[in-house]
Amino acid sequence: MKTQKPKIQRYAWSIVALCVLGFTATFAQTPVQKNGKLSVCGTKLCNQYGFPIQLRGMSTHGIQWYGWGSCLTEASLNALANDWGADILRISMYVQEGGYETNPTAFTNQVITLVNEATERGMYALIDFHQLDPGDPNYNTTRAKTFFTAVANAFKDYNNVIYDICNEPNGVGWNTIRNYATQVIPVIRAIDSDAVVLVGTHGWSTFGVSGDGTLQDVVNNPLPYSNVMYTFHFYAASHGQAYIDMLDDASDVLPVFVTEFGSQTASGDGTNNFTRTQQYIDLMRTKKISWCNWNYSDDFRSGAVWLEGTCSAGPWTVSRLKPAGAWIRDRILSPADDFPGGGNVAPTVNITAPANGAVFTAPASITINANAADADGSVTKVEFFQGTTKLGEDLTSPYSFTWSGVATGSYALTAKATDNGSATTTSAAVNVTVQSAPGCQPVSASADDGNVPANVLDNNLSTRWSANGDGQWIQFCLATQQTVNGVSIAFYNGNTRTSSFDILTSLDGTTWSAALTNRTSSGTTLNQETFSFSQRAAKYVRIVGHGNSVNLWNSYTEVDILTVTAPACEPVTASGDDGNVAANVLDNNTATRWSASGEGQWIQFCLNTTSTVSGVQIAFYKGTERRSIFDVLVSTDAASWSTVATGLQSSGTSLALETFSFSPVTAKYVRIVGHGNTLNAWNSYTEVRITTAASALRAMETGQSVSSENVVSSYPNPARDQVTISYKITEAGRVHLSLYDMSNGRTTALIDAHQEAGHHQTIVDTRSLSRGLHVIRLIHQGKVHIEKLAKQ
Repeated sequence: MKTQKPKIQRYAWSIVALCVLGFTATFAQTPVQKNGKLSVCGTKLCNQYGFPIQLRGMSTHGIQWYGWGSCLTEASLNALANDWGADILRISMYVQEGGYETNPTAFTNQVITLVNEATERGMYALIDFHQLDPGDPNYNTTRAKTFFTAVANAFKDYNNVIYDICNEPNGVGWNTIRNYATQVIPVIRAIDSDAVVLVGTHGWSTFGVSGDGTLQDVVNNPLPYSNVMYTFHFYAASHGQAYIDMLDDASDVLPVFVTEFGSQTASGDGTNNFTRTQQYIDLMRTKKISWCNWNYSDDFRSGAVWLEGTCSAGPWTVSRLKPAGAWIRDRILSPADDFPGGGNVAPTVNITAPANGAVFTAPASITINANAADADGSVTKVEFFQGTTKLGEDLTSPYSFTWSGVATGSYALTAKATDNGSATTTSAAVNVTVQSAPGCQPVSASADDGNVPANVLDNNLSTRWSANGDGQWIQFCLATQQTVNGVSIAFYNGNTRTSSFDILTSLDGTTWSAALTNRTSSGTTLNQETFSFSQRAAKYVRIVGHGNSVNLWNSYTEVDILTVTAPACEPVTASGDDGNVAANVLDNNTATRWSASGEGQWIQFCLNTTSTVSGVQIAFYKGTERRSIFDVLVSTDAASWSTVATGLQSSGTSLALETFSFSPVTAKYVRIVGHGNTLNAWNSYTEVRITTAASALRAMETGQSVSSENVVSSYPNPARDQVTISYKITEAGRVHLSLYDMSNGRTTALIDAHQEAGHHQTIVDTRSLSRGLHVIRLIHQGKVHIEKLAKQ
């Protein structure tokens, strides 16, 4: 329990008595004395020593109703600080509803009084700019700037003040809230440069669970300031597992402060759900998430901690508490504060590569490097995450992990360090983007004499490409990286002279290697001649001419690039079996199975082509009696593997297919590595499906959340060289536009961005697309819209 800041008059008699007895009096440190100036380190609120801490305390009700002189008095605040042991007082100043806007000076002065009262008692003071209706905080931007200018000037030299600039934004998305925050935070920073500032999140401060939007909205576009935290609110009787999961997930990647919660319904009234509230309390303690409970008043609702009538006369004792008040007081008192000062120091960790904002080309290989250290021990491991999905870990310095086969998209990368005392710290997120590989021109040349390079691809020996001079070249771009082993060339006047040339190959069109040098045509034929070389991976092939036996002209009538077709692969194989073979998981019969006993036994799937893989579906043998544990790995070549999901478990309640999703990756092979089940070491699956872009499209075409609204159109359709895609969105939001090739299962991302409401158009170069049917897919506001496109 914390004690009130001692006053000489009050304790004079005890000091005299102790001096007579020869003892020295020592008062326990208050929360502010112990922790000092706070800051945000990684995803945690940290004290003056850089240690993550958790503050626990109470929120006032609206101070226009239950403020200074009513439920907030010298006596009531003494009880909160001393009898309750609260670390923090949240001062809830409503902006509307009879609050600040009615008398800005009076309410600013009341806030200043209450902050000073909290400071006198050694508590932290959280100033809550309690906007609620209207839900768009931009409505109050001017008021906020005026108010926070006043209080920041008043408290710029204090070490215990936290500013919360918007209570519960609602009806608007994160970008709207962010616009408000980027106007108000600089006002505070110009006066109080390093105080912690809190910002409400969309959906009544739930990261969108209670409204539109998702956690990823904030992760993808965080505020560009240090010492900023994001708020989360819950009411346990209304807000179940989805909210608990959101708080857990959000606090893994962002600094989160629970500035308001109750054990009742979202109205602050009704029956208390203490069981679910305890789940939140346990999670917040484990992750050191600070919290303030709603509310410290004698309002008639069950969420107010005092019995009605207490504020007018007291006493401020346990006998006057409602059930919610007695329950939350116990959770503030016990377990006792464990502010670090001599205990285990949490490690530090930060990502050194890639840089924030780095851009890669799909399928990408992203190497994540991190620095980690521990001031009072050693780092035992560093784990790497994309959002909440663990990618892998490294047990030794230098800490690094390579994420391979990364598909098109935006990703938030973090590193989590654990020390030998089990303390953990998560780094700030690094945002990266993986773009589709740029389209390329099928054939180009250094020059021509009017006989253009496209002539060598027209199946006509009467046309040609020609360019005069040593070193003139003609270059070919394949649709994708392929294995090449030669070229076939028909030479102009090939039966009357010999032509000299080199063959170069490249993966990126920039760095080249020689495949053949100083080669010469036969000089005896007008037909194509084949020139082979050792197999190599390439996307670009260049023929560099050195003239011919008569002059310096380089002239070719037809050219083909020779590629190697990858051999077919076995659809499913396994490390072993007990007679229940691997093929059983593909027979659409849950009465058969693959089974193998032992740690690390695996079953492996080979797709027809390299595809975008985003999950697996598995039906488990005896799936209602036990839970199976497994990892998922992927590969493009069956030699080098990347882990995309670890420690997955079946539900233990179903014999049907269960879905396990992960961040999309490019792969041709998928391996499920078993770690037995909760009863024994057997790994047994009855059916398995791999979730790819192609399978997702098939599901889409059978009616899964596909809109029939005609919001997407294309012209011309059929298309030859290009197509204009038009679409209309009725609300601002994130738009995902992609093009799916029905012939090879490849998906090309066209747009992945936030767009305003209205009509939009994009022009797509279709020359590199294969002939046949393609599907345009638009995802917006949770709906999928499709348009079929024919390519001639």
